[in-house]
Amino acid sequence: GSALTLERDGFDVRIQPLSILALDTFYTVEISGITDASGNVMTGLASSIFRVRDDQAPTVVLSPPIGTDTDGDAWWAVEGASLTLRATVASNDAVSAVVFSVDGITIGSGVFDPGSGEYRLAITAPAQVGLIALSVVASDVSGNISNVATHALEIVDDQAPTGVLSVEPVVEILPNHLLQATVNGTDDFGLTHAYLSLNGAIEANHTLNLSGLGDQASASFRVPPAATAGAQIVVAGEIEDSLGQRSPLAPEVVTVLADTARPVLVADQPANGAEFLSGEAVIFAFTMEDNVEITSTQLVVGTDIVDLTLGSPQAPGSVWTSTASASWIAPEASAPETVDWTLTAFDLAGNSTDLTQQIVVRPLVNPDAPVVAFVCPQDEDHVVAGITQSIAFEIFDPNAGDLIQSYTIRVNGLPIAEDVGVDQTSLSGSFDWTPPIDAVPGDAFELMIEARDYAGNIGSATIVETVIGGTILSGSQVIDAALDGQDLVLTAGTFTVDGLLSPNSLIVLKGAGVTTSVGMTLQLDVQGSVTVECGGSVDVTGKGYPGNQTYDGSGITDDGYGGGSHMGQGSYRSGYTPGGTFGSVYRPQEKGSGGATSSGTTGGGVIDIQAASLELNGEIAADGQPTSSSAHRGGAGGSIRLQIEGAVIGDGVIRANGTTAQWGERGSGGGGAIAIAHGNSSGDLGSLTIEAKGGANARPGGAGTVYFKGPESAHGDLWVSNGGVTGPSTVLAALGN
Repeated sequence: GSALTLERDGFDVRIQPLSILALDTFYTVEISGITDASGNVMTGLASSIFRVRDDQAPTVVLSPPIGTDTDGDAWWAVEGASLTLRATVASNDAVSAVVFSVDGITIGSGVFDPGSGEYRLAITAPAQVGLIALSVVASDVSGNISNVATHALEIVDDQAPTGVLSVEPVVEILPNHLLQATVNGTDDFGLTHAYLSLNGAIEANHTLNLSGLGDQASASFRVPPAATAGAQIVVAGEIEDSLGQRSPLAPEVVTVLADTARPVLVADQPANGAEFLSGEAVIFAFTMEDNVEITSTQLVVGTDIVDLTLGSPQAPGSVWTSTASASWIAPEASAPETVDWTLTAFDLAGNSTDLTQQIVVRPLVNPDAPVVAFVCPQDEDHVVAGITQSIAFEIFDPNAGDLIQSYTIRVNGLPIAEDVGVDQTSLSGSFDWTPPIDAVPGDAFELMIEARDYAGNIGSATIVETVIGGTILSGSQVIDAALDGQDLVLTAGTFTVDGLLSPNSLIVLKGAGVTTSVGMTLQLDVQGSVTVECGGSVDVTGKGYPGNQTYDGSGITDDGYGGGSHMGQGSYRSGYTPGGTFGSVYRPQEKGSGGATSSGTTGGGVIDIQAASLELNGEIAADGQPTSSSAHRGGAGGSIRLQIEGAVIGDGVIRANGTTAQWGERGSGGGGAIAIAHGNSSGDLGSLTIEAKGGANARPGGAGTVYFKGPESAHGDLWVSNGGVTGPSTVLAALGN
């Protein structure tokens, strides 16, 4: 910022700094505003940049390379070793280069290492043995060059690694046992690996990791269980140091021994001579050992071969071990009876051991025979020649805890299944039976099931089935007026009737169902009898109004979660209005309403049957459709009208129930309407189950109506029952609430 006066052209200007300038630092000199004698002023700016130079050379010190050994002032390294040269530099100015040489030949420049403050260069020691001269020189950015630091380094020969291979066990080993190979090694520079190879009875290669100047490592190898006695295992290998030198290891030879020892068997339970009642479960538990491996076992109790369950075998450390268990039911006995049992075990070499003990079976004192019942079909039901029938049955023993031993099935005295084991306190079972293809109508077949308990008691049940004739239909199909006047027998299928059907008689066998399409009325006008046998049905469940639809003028509930109505109101929440009720107590002919919204289930359909008589051991149903994930507001029950001139008998079910909703606050459907006119002189309907209930859940529907009138009744009787569940009202259109 100083002003100068110039007296002539080419005047030299010298500037003396006010303080010492820093080394290796750049400075800028700027000149401006020069005026000549004529008053002209310099335009622009003249500048110059300069750096302050050092005139003192750096000094350098050479340190022992990493990877060498030292003894006082002597340095040496193994040929081929990885070395890191090291030098420390002192300099007033910035260092520009640190150059290392070997025997006067430049090999590279060092790189500054901040952690140590040294300049370093990685090299590989020469392969030749002898003295070499290491040197280093440093220069700074001012061009000053240091002294040359030199030190001798002796390259010595790398000694091959040495090692000893040992095995355990030595000399001999059993099949399926572990052979351990161990390598102990040393090296003057450093170990890296041992390479093992096994040949003979064991074929394997394995690498052991070693480190340092001395180390030990081991590996285990299992002799194959099927190794042949006398076969040899040769274990050989090499040991390697960090410079790649390898030395062979003296091999070891081990011979496979012959397994001559028998398996060892121990009975943990039952105790020898333990006593059990007939029908009691006898639990066997064993511990098994062998020098090599047990390959097969057999448990014989009395004359029974009993299945054994093996635990998780443990391969030999010193022995092979496993557990085994079994369960056996003590047989029927009339007097105390000693039963021998034998466990036999074979090992891989064929050695075997038998363990034999005894248990005592005492008679079971039980005066009550098993109870047997045919569930479906029932006595006096019908069959069709050549068509297979599934027959369900139940057996239980009235004495708690006593087991059913077995059962036998006979047809006309001949067994079709004999002494079928049960060993349970109760059984729900079934079997298939096909009447002979050449059987003719009227042929009778006696089916008997005999059940025996472990006290020797025998219980039995018998039914008689008769081959039926007529127009026999099998397989799902539509049937119509073309079959009017015929004696229809329906078996195994779904039969759809969409118009009036007027057969002479109708028999619906087990596995057959009569229905109609959605929105239609199932109308049967039968001149003779209608028989719906066990497992058969006349069913229009879910064939009524779909969701959010009802009988004209009755109105849908305004509760979006509400159920459909018919004679009983569908469920609805407080503050909402239920769907209107509709229909006739005496002559029901209306479909059940669907549940609220399009997510409501479909209501029950309509059944109208006229017949001379009715035998019902199956079902006649007009329920609301069951809920699903997409339809969950309950539909109402539909209508069933039966006009039977003669007797109505059987123990079946007549039902027009509303749907039971299954989803949260969704409402259930109301009950439907059933009317039965019959010719039973007693006035009642015997053992039939008749229901017109609302669906029952947290939000049940209201009860429907059941009207029946016998030949001696002037007005008939009306039942309104919701099965003990309190629901909405039953509103009778003609009679009031």
